[in-house]
Amino acid sequence: MHKFGGLGYVGFAEEVAKQEAELGFTFDYIIVCVVTGSTQAGMIVGFAAQNRAERVIGIDASGTLEQTRAQVRRIVDNTADLIGLRRAVREDEIVIYPDCAYPAYGVPSDATNEAIRLAARTEAMITDPVYEGKSMQGLIDLTRKGLFPEGARILYAHLGGAGHQRLQLLLQGRVRLPEPSRQQFPRGIVCGSLNDRIFSTSVSRPSNVDCSGSRTG
Repeated sequence: MHKFGGLGYVGFAEEVAKQEAELGFTFDYIIVCVVTGSTQAGMIVGFAAQNRAERVIGIDASGTLEQTRAQVRRIVDNTADLIGLRRAVREDEIVIYPDCAYPAYGVPSDATNEAIRLAARTEAMITDPVYEGKSMQGLIDLTRKGLFPEGARILYAHLGGAGHQRLQLLLQGRVRLPEPSRQQFPRGIVCGSLNDRIFSTSVSRPSNVDCSGSRTG
C-alpha cells in the first residue's frame, strides 16, 4: 500500500463535514467496503479529527479479516502521523463487519447477488460482486439486525467497485436497468462520492429484505 494512500479519504471526511454544515444535519454512520484498507483507514483518521471515527463501518470483502484489520491499523497510524492528528486512534475506533466476505474474496454469495439485484431494481444503482455488492449486502444486513436506530442517517460510500465494464455497457445502451421503485429498499441508504452532493433520508426498518437471500413480509 502506498504510504499516502489514506490521505484522499481524510479529505473525504473534511468534505462530508462541510456538506453536512451546508445541509444542516450530521450523518450517524458511514458504510464503506474494505479490502486493502486505505479507503477506510483514511476515513477513520479524517473522522477521528471530528471525534466520530467509530461511526465508519468497514464491510470486509477480503475474507482475510485479521490481515485486513492489521493493514487498516498500519495505514491509520501512518496517515495520522502524516496529518498531525495529535492523538492515537483507539482500537475500538476501527470497526470492521466480517459477515459478508463469504465464500471467498471476489466470489459473491446468494446474499451478495440479492443485494446487487435489489440496488439495481430499486435504485438503478450498479454494484459489483467483488466490492460494492458486499458492502451493500452488509448495509442491508446491519439494517435488518437493528444496528441503526430509527431515524439514523447513513452515508453509503460507493467506490465504483469492479463494475466499470458494466457501466460502459450501460452507457452504450447494451445493458438496461429497470426504472427505480423505492417501495422495497431500506430508506436512508445514501450514495455519494467526492464529486457528488450528498442527500439523505431517515432510516426505517425494512420488512421484506433479508440478507440471506430470502424475503419476508
